[in-house]
Amino acid sequence: MQVSSSNTSGRARSVRANVAWYAVPRMVSRGSALLLLPVYTRVLSPADLGTAMVVLAVGGVLSLVVAPGIDAAYFRWVYQAPVSADERARRAGTVAAAHFGLLVVTVAALVGGAERISGWLLPGIPAWPFFHLILATAALGSIAVPRQTAWRAERRAERFAAFEIAYSATAITVTLIALLAGGLGALSLVLGNLVGWVVLLPWYAGQFMRNLRRGWDTSLVSSMAPIVLVGLPLALSSWALSALDRIFLNRLAGTLEVGLYSAAYQVGAGITLIAIILQKEWQPITFNLMRDGNDGQIETLRRFWEGSACVFLAFGSLLAVTARLIVDVALGEEFLASAAIIPLIAVAAVLRVPRAFMMNVSLASGRTRDLATESVLSVAVFVVANLALIPPLGIRGAALAGVLAHGAGSLFLFSRRWNMLGVDRRMGIWVVVFILSVVFGSVVGDGGFASFTGVVVGAFFAREVAAYWRLLGDLPQHTSVQ
Repeated sequence: MQVSSSNTSGRARSVRANVAWYAVPRMVSRGSALLLLPVYTRVLSPADLGTAMVVLAVGGVLSLVVAPGIDAAYFRWVYQAPVSADERARRAGTVAAAHFGLLVVTVAALVGGAERISGWLLPGIPAWPFFHLILATAALGSIAVPRQTAWRAERRAERFAAFEIAYSATAITVTLIALLAGGLGALSLVLGNLVGWVVLLPWYAGQFMRNLRRGWDTSLVSSMAPIVLVGLPLALSSWALSALDRIFLNRLAGTLEVGLYSAAYQVGAGITLIAIILQKEWQPITFNLMRDGNDGQIETLRRFWEGSACVFLAFGSLLAVTARLIVDVALGEEFLASAAIIPLIAVAAVLRVPRAFMMNVSLASGRTRDLATESVLSVAVFVVANLALIPPLGIRGAALAGVLAHGAGSLFLFSRRWNMLGVDRRMGIWVVVFILSVVFGSVVGDGGFASFTGVVVGAFFAREVAAYWRLLGDLPQHTSVQ
């Protein structure tokens, strides 16, 4: 593997192609989840659906805790550094050794405290089999990180996409069999994810084992430690802001409320889905543009950030004004209460975009202290807001807590001196449109006028998507790992 440089048009096509490849499996996964939601609501009671969603939410935190920050360590220290092949192999072995150590220690600790941890995170839900199965799922997912990171760094998005599609297809098939033929209820959704990783184990475990056999260098550990150590608060913060609300809802309002909230979240989280897809390219592009730090590259980064933000503001506006229509068509009358919180979920999702960009800038420049502070701040606001707002407001309170937490974290990072990202006039206009759309979707949200508004906003959203596609094509030449 060597560091090489491609020409501008070839690199631009690579960005576009990779975005498309990363989008396909996520669209398949999220689209399937949305299409299967009516199936789940017909087979599972709201309480059972809420149980499954709470368990999967806890599985999310376990996947982050078992080896925090390790993906960033692989990316920065193995694939982004312009070093020789021998040095790259030595670094890969060192990161893999740290990965293996973290995995063994954390999984052992979680198994040992399974009953206590499950009792706190999953009250009323038995640790066996739920907690143990999601822990096994998290461990297998962690082993896949080196292979997936290598594909991203080598710009082999088609392989990444094939892997994700195979995983999603396996998980969905197993889930439906367990649900419809096996009658396993909420456990079906947990089994589907675990079997998906088990079936694909031969495809990803080899990379992990090869890296381990390369040996390791203790002199590199101290250099990598800040990236790995900041990974835990960042990972926990990311999980908390996307899943802890369901745990609080379960404790404070019951699984029925979790079922309603999760149905709305599946719709509103479409914005988060696209952000996750694009983050696969945002991170390497940001790292590359900041590598030399000249004025031209920094200006390109600013333009890239502004274009990305405008797309998501437009997407959030469209989702907010069409929330009631989406629920009517996709979920049915039983879930109409979910429509009222979709605009709020859209706000929280859009606020993830500046956080992702500023997190990338911070990691690329080696400024990680503020990220740890932001993580603590966001989670603190989120926890306090959930505890204060869920009892009187239910699912609306949980959605508002997400808005407050993401807003606080984004404002904190945006105020840092090292942040070179700003707000241009076009983005400012979209911010105003977004706020008006959220108010409109929350207050009106139904009728012919809402449909007309959706068409208008949708047209402007399509225009922003086209402009963003052109922006990707205009990205200047920069190095990539191949």
